[in-house]
Amino acid sequence: MEQLDINTGHHFNRIPLVRNQFDPSRHDILSLNKGDSQPQVNLETYGKGTSKEEQDFIRAELKKIFSITKDQFKKDYHQLLQTGYDQDLLNKIIKAFELRDWGKDFPGAQPVSFQQKDVYQLQQNKYIVCEKTDGLRYFLIETNKEEFFIVDRQFNIRKVKPRDCDFRQKKNTLIVNIFDGELVLDKFQQDVPIYLVFDAMLVNGYSCMMQNFQQRLINAHNEVKRRIREPQILRLQNTKNINSNGQVQAKNVVDIYMKDMFEVKYVQDIIQKIIPRLQHDNDGLIFTQDQCPYYPGTCQEILKWKPKHLNSIDFVIKMISCHRNSEYLWGLYTYTKDKMNPNIKQLQLFDFIFFEYHQSDPHDVNDNERMRALMQSQIGKPVVIECSWDEYYNHPHQLVCNKLKQEFTVLDNPNIDAIAQNFRFDILLRDQEKMKFRGGWRFLKHRSERVDPNATKSAKSVLNSIHNGLEQEDLIIICNDSQNDFNRGSDIKRKRSEDDNAENVRKQIEVEEY
Repeated sequence: MEQLDINTGHHFNRIPLVRNQFDPSRHDILSLNKGDSQPQVNLETYGKGTSKEEQDFIRAELKKIFSITKDQFKKDYHQLLQTGYDQDLLNKIIKAFELRDWGKDFPGAQPVSFQQKDVYQLQQNKYIVCEKTDGLRYFLIETNKEEFFIVDRQFNIRKVKPRDCDFRQKKNTLIVNIFDGELVLDKFQQDVPIYLVFDAMLVNGYSCMMQNFQQRLINAHNEVKRRIREPQILRLQNTKNINSNGQVQAKNVVDIYMKDMFEVKYVQDIIQKIIPRLQHDNDGLIFTQDQCPYYPGTCQEILKWKPKHLNSIDFVIKMISCHRNSEYLWGLYTYTKDKMNPNIKQLQLFDFIFFEYHQSDPHDVNDNERMRALMQSQIGKPVVIECSWDEYYNHPHQLVCNKLKQEFTVLDNPNIDAIAQNFRFDILLRDQEKMKFRGGWRFLKHRSERVDPNATKSAKSVLNSIHNGLEQEDLIIICNDSQNDFNRGSDIKRKRSEDDNAENVRKQIEVEEY
């Protein structure tokens, strides 16, 4: 059945869901008082530390599961072609599995920035869309010993505990579930992070990476509903009228929900009605092509769209020069892979950054001082910062830098190294040049959870999206007019998660057990 937004009266055809973000009472029934001051946790370090044996076990099992899946792709290659998968896509997937450095590379699927060239794909293929939560990406891994581990992009592994979980059914496989999702803090729940599941690799001991996106969502939905949601509802019903003041909250606890998914034709409703009501930060939309398996590395079938002002790049930063001990030229570095050894990452100077020295941040420390403090606190370690592009930025030094980038450009590529060597702070520009060359990077935040910047290719893609990306109004028009309907409304109309007959859905799904 269609789901009704209780505030607007609008019906949404929804993919199988668990979390209801339209329910304004959700936080009230989670034993929280909106008037209380809750201690905010650090998502980057959340969880209990793990032993070397536990870390080695998780790494080995991930490698084993992904390796078996790669072999299964090869074995079922022709069968997968018959199910509708594109041949070039399958070849790319197998190569992606083979190129993983399992000791270093995070095996999660990485989206690409939405560009003008992707409009055709969006119109010709079936996509599923969700809001892009501004949280921290983690795998959530459950073992048959009733333990849950979270794994971040740097392969840091820590333990967490779901606040509600049914452990009565035992599995013979060492790993029971592997979900892909993100940790986020809701505005009125600062003491217990929420883990939003947006994809799955292994569910109830069965691999689902070879399935399409909607089938993976159904798998994850059934598991979360049966193991998490139903015990949660029982707890909330039993404690609905109990004030939680004075209760001691267990450490390293998380609440687990499915992330809300929608058909592409509801993009306008997501932007105008859902995102403004979110209880956590948002920085865009994610479009996932349905007819695509799960595979590691850069995934051209997952598109991330951000408003231009929210597009950002993660750089390693280094001080290049200092003028009169007050004016600093900082280099922004991305990485490229060595041609002879793809496992070796090399830093490459991508651009520069200048700071507005006279404008302080909320903590009364200007950006330049913040960067110097970061460098001093991370001696011998790479400092990764997130930067966004400000097209109106007109710092005098940035204008000079942009002018030099044009003068030192050869074959459409600016010679960044030459600019760094020849940069002068005392160059003066005419008024017309100040308008022509304005625009520059703004320091957003320190990415302490990262040791690597974005790849140069990815950074160029983001920069292209900034300069040539779709405006929000154009995206809405494209999605409204999209040929992406395919008469599939009756196939996706499903009941709310609390009402689904999970067993009937589960019987429709054939999966390979690893």
